[in-house]
Amino acid sequence: MLMAVILGIPVSDIPVPQMRQWRILLATFFLSGITVTVHASADLANDSTAKDNVLKLTPSDLSAADIQSDSHEKPSGNGLSTTTIKQAIVVTIEPYTAYYKARASGLPVKLVRALKKQANGHYVLSFSAKAFISKIEESSEFVVNDTGVVVPQLYRYTRTGLGSNKKQKMNFDWHNNTAHYLDKKRDRTLDLDIGMLDKVTTYFQLRRDLIAGRQHMSHQVIDKGKIKTFNYKVTGHEQLNTPLGKIDTAVVTRIRKSNERMTKIWFAVDWNYLMVKLVQSKDGESHEILIDKLGK
Repeated sequence: MLMAVILGIPVSDIPVPQMRQWRILLATFFLSGITVTVHASADLANDSTAKDNVLKLTPSDLSAADIQSDSHEKPSGNGLSTTTIKQAIVVTIEPYTAYYKARASGLPVKLVRALKKQANGHYVLSFSAKAFISKIEESSEFVVNDTGVVVPQLYRYTRTGLGSNKKQKMNFDWHNNTAHYLDKKRDRTLDLDIGMLDKVTTYFQLRRDLIAGRQHMSHQVIDKGKIKTFNYKVTGHEQLNTPLGKIDTAVVTRIRKSNERMTKIWFAVDWNYLMVKLVQSKDGESHEILIDKLGK
């Protein structure tokens, strides 16, 4: 309804294919750790102060020893060798907001994601979306432990409108090494290994991997109550023209068994691998987002 009001389109006049397009768009960006909104925030920022806050997401004086691993060590659950975990990179995490833009069915879409730090020292990476009569909210609360490993604490996902409502919740109990996943159809308890992530923290971890100089990334991710392996590979480097100027990027491709779906992500090399572009293609349809502005 909100989208229709903003665009001056009666809900009854919205074609079914366009509704489907918007639903695909929402799914694409939430699987990618992006927020979809249908209006621009009043406090959009595009100043040097805001940009500096994003640039502070960096490791402290990396040395060769910090980013190299012993090839003879057995990989752990998060795709790093045991040696690498002991020499984990310490990343200074600053709250930030990144604004993106996209188009769906010829209509402009604003996309946002934000990282906040709570009083208890935990971080929350949260997402929310509104389009037509649909609303989606997704978040992950996590910490970075003393060895530099991302440790999820609580994952939430809710969707209303555009079909049946949906809610997911997952509590991570690291004292007992279990995760409790709950949705409308499933109530599961899974065994945890250090390094396991949820869908939101996966993209946060990818930035850390790239900062560490890794070219191949593999992570165990709990998705809809199942433990899956997400594989990524750096497949090139490109210079992008964006509203923020020309940006040198590393291109990361998700490696899947099937070629039915393609996901490519462009990370800004000089901005410590902030995601600046994402393209996902499936069944002949392609969706693209591009960085627009940075904020606090």
